[in-house]
Amino acid sequence: MNTISHSALRTPHSAFTLIEFIIVIVILSLISIVGSQLLVQGFRANFTSREITTSDWQARVALERLSRELEGIRSNRSIDLVISPTSQITFTDLNGNVVIYTLSGTQLTRQENAGTAQVLSDSVSSLTFSYHDQNVASTASVTSVRTITVDFTITQGDVVKNYTMTVYPRNFI
Repeated sequence: MNTISHSALRTPHSAFTLIEFIIVIVILSLISIVGSQLLVQGFRANFTSREITTSDWQARVALERLSRELEGIRSNRSIDLVISPTSQITFTDLNGNVVIYTLSGTQLTRQENAGTAQVLSDSVSSLTFSYHDQNVASTASVTSVRTITVDFTITQGDVVKNYTMTVYPRNFI
């Protein structure tokens, strides 16, 4: 009967050499570097997407609030509506509150009755109010204003998004 011992099956060259270990370490390092770069890019894309979504949500909420309040301007008399400068609007609402919307740095803010300004939206790069008469022509006369157009831009990284809305205040005659 032929029996072969386990030690006889081993050859003197069955172990890994130092060069083979180094090659394996280099290959694993390259795979790790590529994998980590993919993970970093994925995390960056996720964070950027979340920031863009947050900015878009803030802008839409601010636009809705601004729309509702502009519809309720008390009148188109100079005592109830101030249309200068174009990056700010000051008006008196139906309850007699003086409301100011303005761009403060990169924030769209709302202030009521000279109180503390409330931030409505971040990352605002521009804000413009324009005023139109009954023929939809631009006007600088408060008494001839019939519509107010709000245009603002949100900039988040490389993403730029414009928001435009035209409001027809109910009490303008």
